[in-house]
Amino acid sequence: MKRWKKYTSLLLALVLCLCLTACGGGKADLPDISGYTGCWKVENEPLYYVINENCEWSAVNLYGEEIGPGYVEAEEGSIKLCMEDGSEMTSLRKTDDGNLRDTDDNVLVLTDYLMLLPTPEDALSETAYFSDKFSDVSINYPIQMTAGPHPNVHNAVSLNAVMEDGTDDYYTNILLTFQPISGYDPYMVKGAATAETYMVRMLNDFMDSMYGDKILKSIGTDFEDHGDYYSITGYLWFDSSIFPSGDLSQPVRGCMEVRYYGPTGYALVATTVAPESRIKNYFEICNNILDTISYSTGWSTAPKDRPEQPAYSGDSGDYGTAYYWYDEDGDIWYWNGYENEFISYGSDGYIDSDSGEYMESNDAGWDYGDSYYEDYDPWSDPGDYYDEGQGDYFG
Repeated sequence: MKRWKKYTSLLLALVLCLCLTACGGGKADLPDISGYTGCWKVENEPLYYVINENCEWSAVNLYGEEIGPGYVEAEEGSIKLCMEDGSEMTSLRKTDDGNLRDTDDNVLVLTDYLMLLPTPEDALSETAYFSDKFSDVSINYPIQMTAGPHPNVHNAVSLNAVMEDGTDDYYTNILLTFQPISGYDPYMVKGAATAETYMVRMLNDFMDSMYGDKILKSIGTDFEDHGDYYSITGYLWFDSSIFPSGDLSQPVRGCMEVRYYGPTGYALVATTVAPESRIKNYFEICNNILDTISYSTGWSTAPKDRPEQPAYSGDSGDYGTAYYWYDEDGDIWYWNGYENEFISYGSDGYIDSDSGEYMESNDAGWDYGDSYYEDYDPWSDPGDYYDEGQGDYFG
């Protein structure tokens, strides 16, 4: 049973933000509207009405945006919700089943909870487990979302907003899944520089296999060495036909993070799909959820023990100065100014004698091409990255 957050008078005060003395005079002069007070959800609409006993009301949509506040006028068999300037918002009347109906004949149902759409600020209070072979691996997620297995994907957790119906968030999903891989392991133990090349390839393989011709454009970026796993993130633009039905007025975006935890035969793939106006919100939520994953293999991205101090004759003596250096075995390390990072074996790369930069000698036939951007801003205008002649958002 989900532990829904109880709707309290304190929450009511926060939502209403009312500083009105409505209906005139003191509290003794107020009409009795007790049959109308509380939090009312408009069925099939992303809207709540909140009414208190002081004849004050406010409306809140599922994105947390407020309409009002205003005041209540009691009438025979109904109440009128008025804006602060005296204009009428709507009228509400009681029905035989205890619900309300507004001027447009929409049904309003009394609820104890003000459930909004999820945001990155939500507490991750719920726990879900992956399906199938990874059923012992857990993640935490916000109460504003549902989580469960995916009907068509093994080793997965699929997350959606509880209140998505009737909103743009209906076209959103976060999918976390462990996917099988092969052929990568020999290259992932040669240090970060070599691993980055193959993480780009792995990312593109997953994009192609999972979404194929539904992808209009993809860009990989943000490779990171986390010490016990590698990660890389890609950003996508989808054809709207990725959804079997619906009339979307904006582009569909996606973000995919791939994590390699060592030679286990699997990689973790986290994919977020959402309309462009909501992709950043859900991408940040996905990152928060990934931070709670219980999975660990004890693997290290560094194939050798890290020396305590760099032993490079070109050390400037400046603690914050970064440079590449060779150890006594001829292997390459990077001193980032504060600690050492293993880059590659000497046979897989070298330090350019003129620039001092690391150069990879084993490209294994792989070329980043135009799909990898180290400095890509994922939330910029997609028009910066599409092909000539495709128009805004590839429309």
